[in-house]
Amino acid sequence: MKKVFFALIIITALACKNDKKETDKAIEPIEITKKEVLTSIKFPAYPGWGKVGIEITEIPEMFSNQKVYELARVSKTSKSSFAHTQNIPVNYASIYRASIIVKKGKASNLFGLRISGAYPDRVDAVFNLENGTVKGVVKGRDFENESANIEPLGNDWYKCSVTAEVAADEVKIIFGPTTRAMSVNGWEGKTNIDCNSYILPLSLALEEISFE
Repeated sequence: MKKVFFALIIITALACKNDKKETDKAIEPIEITKKEVLTSIKFPAYPGWGKVGIEITEIPEMFSNQKVYELARVSKTSKSSFAHTQNIPVNYASIYRASIIVKKGKASNLFGLRISGAYPDRVDAVFNLENGTVKGVVKGRDFENESANIEPLGNDWYKCSVTAEVAADEVKIIFGPTTRAMSVNGWEGKTNIDCNSYILPLSLALEEISFE
């Protein structure tokens, strides 16, 4: 009788253990990674960009069948330094991703990228072009769901992108080289340190995307 009793206990325990395994398996989260590009905006290459304290110079180099340009700060301590697009109409409260292909310069290896609405609505990202990492991403005021990504393309070139839900009817893309001394959301600020980066101007893009 005792043997039958103990056998029933063991069978019940094993059944409970199996039920727990099935339950744990059933509640595992499913990661949804598919992204759909709704619209894509390409920009005229330099000299169609605005410049603040920066020089943009074509150099005798090609990558991916595109001309390479150098971005170099010419203003040290006097003012901020960056290149920028003109205002771009966008759909309010939609998700946008700005991207550009970049390579580290001889003087610095950090690069800043911003989607900017009316101040201080914006999202900033800073990328380390030495080791292919995102140093940080910071959103300002009403922008939401910020993220950043860096993708290696070979020969020290990277595709850098920053994404956010934009609280704006129009935005600018702002970009340029920066240094370790600058904060992520102030990467374009004045500095006495030399900074430069190499870019493919025709790679600059802004995309409206959705997550599914």
